[in-house]
Amino acid sequence: MNTWRILALVFFLSSATHGGQVNLRTTPLIDSSLYDRARVEKEIIQRIQAGNFDNDKVDLCIDDPSQCDSKPFEPYKQVDEGKTTYELTIQKDDWDSLPALVKDAAVRGIVYDTWGHAKRKYSPLDVVIDGEVVGTSPLAYLAPKSGESYLHFARPESLVGGVGKNSYGPNCWYNAISAVADGSSAYARSQMLTPCSWDRPRFMGPTEFRRHIRNFTKVSEPQFGDIIRYYTDSPIYGGLIYGGEIHAAVYIGKEIYLDKEKHQCVREIALTKNGRSELDFLIFQDIQGLDETYLPAPGSSAPTSGDPGQQIKKGYFRVNRGATLLDPATLGGLSDAHGAYQVDLKNYMDRWLCMAKLIDPPLGTNMDCYSYPTEWMTLLPIDPAQPPPLAHGMKTMKMQRAPLLKMKDRVPSSLLPAIRGGFSSRGLATKSSG
Repeated sequence: MNTWRILALVFFLSSATHGGQVNLRTTPLIDSSLYDRARVEKEIIQRIQAGNFDNDKVDLCIDDPSQCDSKPFEPYKQVDEGKTTYELTIQKDDWDSLPALVKDAAVRGIVYDTWGHAKRKYSPLDVVIDGEVVGTSPLAYLAPKSGESYLHFARPESLVGGVGKNSYGPNCWYNAISAVADGSSAYARSQMLTPCSWDRPRFMGPTEFRRHIRNFTKVSEPQFGDIIRYYTDSPIYGGLIYGGEIHAAVYIGKEIYLDKEKHQCVREIALTKNGRSELDFLIFQDIQGLDETYLPAPGSSAPTSGDPGQQIKKGYFRVNRGATLLDPATLGGLSDAHGAYQVDLKNYMDRWLCMAKLIDPPLGTNMDCYSYPTEWMTLLPIDPAQPPPLAHGMKTMKMQRAPLLKMKDRVPSSLLPAIRGGFSSRGLATKSSG
């Protein structure tokens, strides 16, 4: 590492660790040097032909609606309340027989939802630290696997369950915890965390995430490395709330920029994985986009009950200096979260086996693999003011049935499916982390 890089590292970590301002520069990801159109489109087509996108719905001509004003697109036309859209359900067996114009529009639609587009609100960003000589990415100071996962679909060995949208891989909770907890990262060393490895990306359940978050303290002003958490106090299940958790991301910093009217604006940036399937990857994004996705709109009537424990909230959480965050999937009972990890395995295992076609869905009317588990389990409440128990594993863990979300009003079904794209204009998220 050269002298300039060492000095940059010292300055950056000093700012991040001691609450100084970390300034960033961003470029729309689709306009950055990281976007290689030929390579990206080739990879998407290969994944379609391999069946990774089977049964996934893609909006055609979302980047330019006028391109759908031709005969090849008529079979995909939908009119709902006067609004016309064009939607294709992808099937690998039908792909080669599709008109070239339709295939091209489908690929562009997937690029729109993953790499972004000028017309997409809160499109993904490429981010560098402002002022550094070499324009270093913030990823240089987080876990090495975060850098490897950035803009890359999950590898097969990291996935369980089904394929495509029915796969379960490294999700928001895993990416948030592992990014700051891996002992080989500069950030973890700056926080004097117990050395440990988080180098096997996987799905993390909400019960485990809640156990890890006990090693963090809620703060009012975020700084680099803090976890942004969207959650409820009660470990409820319902809609897209899993064990009281909705979404988590890593706070990176702020960018000061001029808008089209030359007004000075500030945007805060997060490192986020907006989904748990193999159709999504790790990106940088404007936190305002996360707020509009995972929080009810200001002044709106949230669909949850009047129970304070079920109200959706947002908080910033900073890892405690000197904390121990061990991966229970690799270290077993040495991790404080091992019992919670086993609870999540109990909750999800039948669903994964069903999606892998190893067992049938539960008996009953309109039952499918997502009908598992027949009841969610969680850990008994613990005093959050108390430190994690010294003993590990299920011997000290007592399970109970998890509470279910109480709804004041019926939630529109459009809010519930786990679809690619991840964002609705307002309200609850339309993409599942669990």
